[in-house]
Amino acid sequence: MVASQYSKCFRGRYLSDFWDNVVKKLGFREDIINIPGAPSFTNKYINYLEKRALASCLSSSEGRTTLDVGTGIGRWALLMAEKASYVIGIDISKEMVKIAKRRVSRQNVDFVVASAYAMPLRSNSVDLSLSCTCIQHIIDENKQQESLREITRVTRNRIFLLELMSKSGLTRLTHYPTLAVPRSHYISAIKTSQVKTISEVGVDFLPLVKLMENYRNSLLKKLGLKVPSYGGSAKQQFLRNSYQTILVYALFLSLPFHKIVSNPSSDLTRHVLLIVRKGRMDASTDAFNHI
Repeated sequence: MVASQYSKCFRGRYLSDFWDNVVKKLGFREDIINIPGAPSFTNKYINYLEKRALASCLSSSEGRTTLDVGTGIGRWALLMAEKASYVIGIDISKEMVKIAKRRVSRQNVDFVVASAYAMPLRSNSVDLSLSCTCIQHIIDENKQQESLREITRVTRNRIFLLELMSKSGLTRLTHYPTLAVPRSHYISAIKTSQVKTISEVGVDFLPLVKLMENYRNSLLKKLGLKVPSYGGSAKQQFLRNSYQTILVYALFLSLPFHKIVSNPSSDLTRHVLLIVRKGRMDASTDAFNHI
């Protein structure tokens, strides 16, 4: 599938439709929709690794105005709301925002339906921003860059970007709206005169999982097969279930590697956490552009 056809499948309204349908088809349990279609064990372990990597982000949110980009069902907004003075969750999916509002019923949290590349927020209006596996699902490279610039624009101090990043070139998944770009693309978009430091942290050193994912992507592309995250024909369901079963074994066999290398280099991991520091932490209010 060429890039232009791929973009037509998932761009704009169709991208929001994908995530709306994920909720309708799979429900809203975190161990189901974190990676749509993946087994509960896989979702739970990836969630554990993400929480471990983002511990500093969650602790930094205390008493701050924070932004959760691609909030989904409010997974991170819920955790940040325990310490932050105010949390804004933004997502392109109306259905996910509806669920987030029901799940996170707190006075210091607001959820807004909006895209990451056109956020209705003032410049430098939030102290801390988090994007956890959001940017990777924007499959238009220009929109990715716009989203990163928007996050940098609205954030006064800390930015945490936990995303799937490629080592070189672009990696597109045909069964799932995902575009992995090199770290250099992220850094070039967020590196402004206001940015003081950018540090990198490896998130998930799971070599056998990474090997299986690369093999799957290559095979699907070579054979021209499409295996959706949910539903599909009997053949597609069989292929998806077979792969997910093998992936669980690959995850189990990768666990010793992750324990041996407790602080893996970002060059070894599937996902990378970029921690961006702009300025000092100040209290912030009135983040929205009132129109």
